Amino acid sequence: MVTATVDDAYRVCESITKQQARNFYYGIRLLPAAKFSALCAVYAISRRIDDIGDGDLPLEHKTTALAALRASLHEMPSDDPVLVAAAPLVQERSVVLSDAARMLAFLFVDAVEVDPDAAAKNLGADAEPVLSAALKGLTGLADWTAPAIEESLKASLVDGLGLKPRKAFGPVRVAISGRTVSPPLYESLELLGRERSLARLGAGVEVAGGVR
Repeated sequence: MVTATVDDAYRVCESITKQQARNFYYGIRLLPAAKFSALCAVYAISRRIDDIGDGDLPLEHKTTALAALRASLHEMPSDDPVLVAAAPLVQERSVVLSDAARMLAFLFVDAVEVDPDAAAKNLGADAEPVLSAALKGLTGLADWTAPAIEESLKASLVDGLGLKPRKAFGPVRVAISGRTVSPPLYESLELLGRERSLARLGAGVEVAGGVR
């Protein structure tokens, strides 16, 4: 049974974001209210994932905890305010709520499983220079935040390669999330972290480079 309203749940997630990621919180504060709340919900669940992964539990216990958290995304309604808050975000971008697990699964793993159809459309040979340019630009990025990531990708892909945003960011989104539909790209990269983001872009370059 849900014991908190969605608005209450958003407030919990906003508090988590403000306490744990003040720069990110104030950086997104000027966004429209719905988007601000949604990004706080994504951050809150991602923070929970990171806390499990970076914690002191034995590896098998971490695996069990992550599996349980992932399974909980299928078990709506929930009395967990973070999951309650995440539901509207997922509903905006998917046909059914059960798609939440697939949409957010890329945050739970070290190496993402790329959807074959998404790869066929976005990780062909013409994606190699796109992903290589994105990887080069982000590798030297000093400030791993959504605004800095956005600036780097636009400079590398839109300005540097002369691509339209859809052509520029499609391969990056698929390499990062494994899907053509995901939470906002720049925030996803920030939450995923530098190491995993760069590793996934590098893997995408190899996949695209192997298509001839």
